[in-house]
Amino acid sequence: MKKEIAEKWVKALRSGDYQQGIKRLKIENRFCCLGVLCDISKLTEWDIDQCYFDKIGILPTEVMEWAGMRDSAGIAYKTGNYNELNYDDGTIHLTNFNDKGYSFTKIADIIEQNWEIL
Repeated sequence: MKKEIAEKWVKALRSGDYQQGIKRLKIENRFCCLGVLCDISKLTEWDIDQCYFDKIGILPTEVMEWAGMRDSAGIAYKTGNYNELNYDDGTIHLTNFNDKGYSFTKIADIIEQNWEIL
């Protein structure tokens, strides 16, 4: 992931400007951590179809490309899959952290420590 994008994302997560939600990129005024990334990219217009993970399940490709996100092999994503992050004793997605109740501050810490492999 591009360092400057990771820094913007971390700053936004810690800002207090976003209310945390689960299972959706955005619903009403609540965002998951990936929804915050979409919002700061200014590439996503929020409509109901884009907000539900059930509809797309992933970050929009243009947001991943803008952020320079990579897969676990270090290859830039073109497939639309969100990368997995090896953390602690297992491989998990940042969305799992979000939906299991990790605060945006804790998620920001994880991104800050691992931005090079995202």
